[in-house]
Amino acid sequence: LIEASGVADPISIRAILQENDLAKKLVLKNIITVLDAELWEGREIFGPLFYHQLEIADLILLNKIDLLEKQRISSCLKEIHERLPATRVVPTIRCNIDPAALAVKTDSKPIDLKPISFFKHYSPQSAISKKSPGTRKNAPSVGGNEDVQGIEASGFVTFSFQSVEPLDENCFKTFIQELPWELFRLKGPVQFHDRTAFVNFVGGKDEWSRWEGSPETLLAFIGWNIRAEEILQQLNTCLISNFEDQTQA
Repeated sequence: LIEASGVADPISIRAILQENDLAKKLVLKNIITVLDAELWEGREIFGPLFYHQLEIADLILLNKIDLLEKQRISSCLKEIHERLPATRVVPTIRCNIDPAALAVKTDSKPIDLKPISFFKHYSPQSAISKKSPGTRKNAPSVGGNEDVQGIEASGFVTFSFQSVEPLDENCFKTFIQELPWELFRLKGPVQFHDRTAFVNFVGGKDEWSRWEGSPETLLAFIGWNIRAEEILQQLNTCLISNFEDQTQA
């Protein structure tokens, strides 16, 4: 783990790590940038270096979301994903994140620096506001030692989905692609009609691997300010029996 200075240019650091001598000894897996949610509002002030640190990241932790208005968090997630579509983004408080999420590998992407016009005007009236209550459903452990009441008070929601009935694979993959940005974590085995695979979804990107356990679907979800019932209702339509009924109708 290499922790760079807050004023370090990550492009230069990556270039050094990819030089012949170091490249033979080190494998650069992921670059993680911690972004203070309020600083996203003032991005025009910080210039190109600020954007370099975001653009090169495989994973951005949008931190201190408890200091923003609830509506503004959703807007920030949407804005960052629109400008950096190849980057995973996870909202956090005190950088608290499921450790397994750090291991998800993002495909390499070209560096395409944006001009200063990318940055919008800074508004000093950016709000620092209340925390909003959340809900919690029964769910498998998703890692970490988070205090549940603290999670709920910050608007985070955890819930689970379990089924021994297979899901339609195309329907499920479409379901993942259409998840709201506020649902940033999903993991677990998924049973399709011909196989069971393990999905690890973080901040808009998914990674798949083989599953050697029991053939069932057992998914854990983490999101912020989302309605678990709506997500589960959409997922239920992917069950083979429900999906076939829809296609025959």
